[in-house]
Amino acid sequence: MQTIFSLTNDRTRGAFDRLSNFRSNQRQSRMDDAVNQTGKTWLSKNTGMAGIVGRPLGSAIRRGRMAQQHGITGLGGATYSAGLQKLREARVQEALKDDMGRAAGDDDANALALREGMTSSEFIRQYQANTGRSADQARMALRTLETGYGAKIGSDAMRVAAFKARAMSNTGYDSTGNYQQISEDAASLVSSGLISTQDAAAAIKANQKRGDLNAIGFSSWMGHIDRSVDRYRQGARGAALVTGDESAQLRTEALQGITPGLLSAGRHETVRALAPQMVSNLNDTFEHVDADGNVVGTDDIAMGRELAKIAGRYDAMAQSNPLNAEIMANEVLSHTLGRASQDERFHKRNADGSFAVDENGKRQVMSVREMIDYYGRQNPDFLTMRREYSTQAGYREGNRADYELAG
Repeated sequence: MQTIFSLTNDRTRGAFDRLSNFRSNQRQSRMDDAVNQTGKTWLSKNTGMAGIVGRPLGSAIRRGRMAQQHGITGLGGATYSAGLQKLREARVQEALKDDMGRAAGDDDANALALREGMTSSEFIRQYQANTGRSADQARMALRTLETGYGAKIGSDAMRVAAFKARAMSNTGYDSTGNYQQISEDAASLVSSGLISTQDAAAAIKANQKRGDLNAIGFSSWMGHIDRSVDRYRQGARGAALVTGDESAQLRTEALQGITPGLLSAGRHETVRALAPQMVSNLNDTFEHVDADGNVVGTDDIAMGRELAKIAGRYDAMAQSNPLNAEIMANEVLSHTLGRASQDERFHKRNADGSFAVDENGKRQVMSVREMIDYYGRQNPDFLTMRREYSTQAGYREGNRADYELAG
């Protein structure tokens, strides 16, 4: 009899050990379901009286094992949710590290995977529609995501991993500089309790190549995300979630926080995102009526600084990054400011000193590049200021002077 039991419990063939391993795997699987929030719990499939008793019992057992294995305590309130969120965060970070960029590099897949309520069939349908790829390719993208992140599509862990991967991708979010999509994604996850505001801000700022995201201060991101969450819960989406003034404020802070060297070395999406704000900041130095109806006079000192900043950024790019320099030339230097038409200094002149006009007899206005050349001829200090703004130390000093001037 002892021999029989010994054979039965043999570690390579024994039924007892196989049953024990099966139960251990089942417990771990249910623990993963609890972390990923896929809806499965102990006894959760029971119905009737068994379900009435089983579901609470299963929930209690699950929390006991969570406390035993991961130190997550609480009967379900904020303490338990925070602990579960922290554990999920750690697992997501580990999964993204192990993924080695395979799933994280598919922006289209991550954009779909972080949506609430996403299913396998809907993912395949939308992935095909968005990318023009085949059903087999869509299924492969889905398998790559689930394998790489160790989570099922539609689960909380999948949504968090997809958001972090998209935020870290150089091309994950567009370069329009309106911050609407990234704000909506962050607000969706924070509103659902899947990540904290702090985690969302950290994920966005971790992208070192996107200065339009990284150069914005941590506290500014947290305040912006909190406002977005409040609006998201009230039903706001897209343009209603982030106003134009708020986007401009974020872009301006990014410009103040990024040096010409970092802007030059960064992704071209950053230059495209921030180029409109460079033009807008320069345009605001001219006489205009502000949002409150007050007339603001032309600020020649601020105008000189903005022109020097633009020139310094371009100089840094021209030396090291031709693509960014080309974008800067096309989207900033070639631009003609609307308010410059009100200032005769920036009207083009012919060789004889008369004003240059177009075929309709309207005076021609200088481009930003021509304004820079004009300032260089008129102000001997401008060239020095331009060189200073092309260096990291000089740029920081210039921003400090701007802050003191504004204050």
